[in-house]
Amino acid sequence: MSWNKNAFSYLTWVLYSFMAGVILIAVGAVLCTEAGLAAYWGIALAVLYGIIVCAAVFKFRALAPVLTSFSAEKRGILILVEAILVTALLFAGLFARVQGIGNAELSSEYYEAAKVVTGQRIPQIVHGASYLYIKLLHEVFVLLGNHIVNGIWVQIILQMTALLLLFFVMRKLAGAIAATVTFGFFMYAPYMIRNSLVLSPGMLYFLIFMIAVSLITWKFERKPEPALFFLAGILAAFCCYLDITGILLLVFAAGVIFCRRGEEVERGRKLASFLLCLTGAGVGFPVFLFLDAMLSGKAFRGVAGAWFALYAPEGFRLPVTFGPAGTSPEVWVLAGALTFGIFSFWCHRREERISWGVTALYFVMAAGCFGIFAEEQQSFFFTYVLLVLLAGVGVAQCLRTENAPEASEEAAVQSSLEDDLVIEELTDSEVESSVPEEAEEREGISAENETKEDALQREKALKEELKKESAEHKVQFLENPLPVPKKHVKRVMDYPLRSAPEDDFDFAVAEEDDFDI
Repeated sequence: MSWNKNAFSYLTWVLYSFMAGVILIAVGAVLCTEAGLAAYWGIALAVLYGIIVCAAVFKFRALAPVLTSFSAEKRGILILVEAILVTALLFAGLFARVQGIGNAELSSEYYEAAKVVTGQRIPQIVHGASYLYIKLLHEVFVLLGNHIVNGIWVQIILQMTALLLLFFVMRKLAGAIAATVTFGFFMYAPYMIRNSLVLSPGMLYFLIFMIAVSLITWKFERKPEPALFFLAGILAAFCCYLDITGILLLVFAAGVIFCRRGEEVERGRKLASFLLCLTGAGVGFPVFLFLDAMLSGKAFRGVAGAWFALYAPEGFRLPVTFGPAGTSPEVWVLAGALTFGIFSFWCHRREERISWGVTALYFVMAAGCFGIFAEEQQSFFFTYVLLVLLAGVGVAQCLRTENAPEASEEAAVQSSLEDDLVIEELTDSEVESSVPEEAEEREGISAENETKEDALQREKALKEELKKESAEHKVQFLENPLPVPKKHVKRVMDYPLRSAPEDDFDFAVAEEDDFDI
């Protein structure tokens, strides 16, 4: 999924570059401090690494057409290799999480609230995602017993399913390279492994969020349907009812509506889809609050007031972004990959792929600074996920050729023109002789001095002239220079037969000759 470059695109690139630069300098300062150098040497280290990345991006851009051609020729083999690689990463990530079950915490407030105890009921919780998570754990404990390991397995399955959905969404929107890079990172990232071994509603909400994203991007290549985006707004309202992070779905839906497509979409259609999406969210949210009030037996005003009080903004404060994990290799790899996006943005003149991610990322960080997120679902998780996605897109941009609708349209016109000009039994020399001198002069005009419309009109006129010439052309067969064989005449023996004188060819042998003994 890509967007046309405009003023907003360059603004998001500036914000992205600032964020990636700050992260890279911070990591460089930590590395220099650990090496016994002054922290300010981290700036020099970051600049040196940026120069190396810039040179690597230019090198990758030179190889991009070759790789694109190779992937087109070997598409079937590459899909098989990709499937094998993703399967291997999936099982490796599952193995890493199973190995860490022994180090998981054996006590949790969610375990105490969800375990099956006589006379105990599930408490009413304002945070919708937490309530659903406790209900899910309770049903699992009813079936499998009150063992916290069962809850850990539920957590692992929820996260692996969500990451698998994220892979398919990324593959559809950003390509196989970005999807595979991000999926591999998530499978081995220590932060994600730790999240799968702690009972919390974050993974359940992450799975619900990814299901919603999958539905919104179901047919994003086609023209946006306003009615479908009205339903997408209702889906976003449900996720927002569960947790305030559901607002990101509205940002994502807007990105899907205004993205580049192979066919032109009317601006009014896009605007109508976006407005109906907002309308669906505005209508659906109070409906879900009303259903909550009706099922819980409480007043609607009380339920709505509790929800708004939970997410009420607090005083501005800068959250700790990395914390003790700032020196881990996980952060080094992420900071290094994010740097590629600074330079890969300029690899394509007409399109870019980071606007939605940067907008969502700054929204999450701003909301985290004002303490809008609930304690059960902190902002760091989605900040981390968005950073990894942007890093994968930045790396993949270096190896991808630009998708220009104008170029594809001209290629389609040229292809159809060539198909229509195929004439049987007409050699290349005859075609050249049949082209008028005026057409030859028009072919010599430089493509840089004519507009796209002029080029299409020129090719259309050339097509009509060639069709006219081909209709008047008559195929003339060459005379056979070789001699034609004469008709076969049956020969008759018509000469006279004469009798030959009698002759005895036997050799006379004496009676006493015994040569044959």
